[in-house]
Amino acid sequence: IETMEKKQIISNKEVKCLQGVNDRLLKRVVELKNTVKNLNSKIDPLSLDDSLNQFVEECLGSEDVIYLIGGFDGISFLSSLDSFSPSLDILTPLKPMTAGKSYTSAVALDGKIFVLGGGDGACWFDTVDCYDRRRDDWTPCPALTHGKGSLAGVGLHGKIYAFGGGDGICCFSDMEVFDPAQGKWTKSHPMLEKRFSLAGTELNGVIYAVGGFNGVRYLR
Repeated sequence: IETMEKKQIISNKEVKCLQGVNDRLLKRVVELKNTVKNLNSKIDPLSLDDSLNQFVEECLGSEDVIYLIGGFDGISFLSSLDSFSPSLDILTPLKPMTAGKSYTSAVALDGKIFVLGGGDGACWFDTVDCYDRRRDDWTPCPALTHGKGSLAGVGLHGKIYAFGGGDGICCFSDMEVFDPAQGKWTKSHPMLEKRFSLAGTELNGVIYAVGGFNGVRYLR
């Protein structure tokens, strides 16, 4: 019994000590709440919104951003648009396209992204959609001459060059050029070979078409 009484006395002291700690913590919480309340009263919500908007705009408008556009997840064709900042390690969902599609080509030109053609498993699109990253909004553009997917697209001298691709039956060698200033596509010189699922790039003012499938074999 004596041992139990000693333990009870020790326990009572520990409880009293913990109550004192709890009281001090509660007092500190009240102090912090008052500090936060005081700071909030000194912050201009409008200037805070402007700062946040400026930060987001700088992140999304930075060249250090990768855009993920549409695609296929094994079940559905996606209309999603996301931006990924490697430096910030942030993936940001943006306004999606109006339709789910894959096999598109994307071209960056004058601060905008143009998504060309593509398909949804049922049909091939001739559509061209323009994404304005400053406004986070999509605008339809004049269509390609015909529906196609797995084409290549390159921006050069303020114009967009779309070439190759296919429609599931035929592979194409044609090239068309879009001039945003005139708002229309015009045909240009076709490639030397038909190329489906090719890669396209520009270097020193010259456009290169690389690889692809010509309907019979894969090109090297």
